[in-house]
Order: sequence, then structure tokens, then C-alpha cells
Amino acid sequence: MDRGGGKEQQKKERNHMKLNKVEGTRKELRNTKEGNEKRNRMKAKKRKNKKAKKNKSPDEGRKEPSGWERQRN
Repeated sequence: MDRGGGKEQQKKERNHMKLNKVEGTRKELRNTKEGNEKRNRMKAKKRKNKKAKKNKSPDEGRKEPSGWERQRN
């Protein structure tokens, strides 16, 4: 009788289910239209967040520039 195997086993099963849901591995999706569109959306989101973070004024919560900004300036 299998008792589930605890947290690690559950994590593995969840990851396995996630992998099976996708219609191919990342490497296979890389050169497809859908894969490229998804990756471009993610990149755009990252750029947008970075820009928003940079444009935040100090009274909105940030008192000094973060690490990556200090390196750039």
C-alpha cells in the first residue's frame, strides 16, 4: 500500500503533471510561433516592470535606488 511519500513525492508528482500538460518541452516550443509569442510576452512584462520600478518616485515607498540601478548610474 502506497502512502504518498510526503512532500518531496508530492512536489515531483505536481511537476510531472505540469510537464505533461504542455504539448512539448521548452526546447521543442522555442521555435514554434506559440512559444515565441509566449516568450515575447514574458520579456515585455519584465521590461515593463523594470521601467515602472525605475520611474517610481521616492515618496511611493523607495528611498534609494536598488542594486541594479546603482550599478547602471
